[in-house]
Amino acid sequence: LQALQDMELQERAALIEHSEQDPEDQIKQRLQEMEAEAAAKEKRRREREAEEQEYTKQLRLQEEEKLRDKLEKERVQRRDRAERERSRRERMEAKRQMHQQQLDEIREEQRKEEEMKEQLQRRARVLAMRA
Repeated sequence: LQALQDMELQERAALIEHSEQDPEDQIKQRLQEMEAEAAAKEKRRREREAEEQEYTKQLRLQEEEKLRDKLEKERVQRRDRAERERSRRERMEAKRQMHQQQLDEIREEQRKEEEMKEQLQRRARVLAMRA
């Protein structure tokens, strides 16, 4: 904005000077003004390019941040899923072991009962032979 105001002031001053200068000086003055305008345009173009590059850079950084966040979220979800699966397997293994222990205990009780039956049957035979 300041640069535009400065240019307007220069143009006004140039117009005033034009009326007081000879034609050759006016041509030189006009060339200088055109060069100044071209330099100002080039400066504005470079500034726009720099702004566009910065904007593009910020967009890229935002996209990278979104991608990092998404990947982190997915990693956490995979870890949580794996933890739940591991926990489920541990519970299932604990249940299997408990059931196996119960079966072993039942089999042991059945074996003892069978031994006691056999012992009783032998005693009964021994008693029957004595009688």
